[in-house]
Amino acid sequence: MESLDATIQREGRPKTSDNGNYRLNLCYSQDREFAALQLQQFSGFEYHNVGGIRFVEGDEAHKLLAVFVK
Repeated sequence: MESLDATIQREGRPKTSDNGNYRLNLCYSQDREFAALQLQQFSGFEYHNVGGIRFVEGDEAHKLLAVFVK
């Protein structure tokens, strides 16, 4: 499986959109040592949770946030 770092290098960051089929709610600490993510999908004229809230810490949080935060 390709590493997250290699994927970011190849693909870059996701583009921001005003509205779409999916919405990602992202909350992270100022030092970027912690992040919480919640994915939602639009159906039936509202957003519904896809799975649960995901929490990441430390190096994993830094790598993940590099994709979404400048």
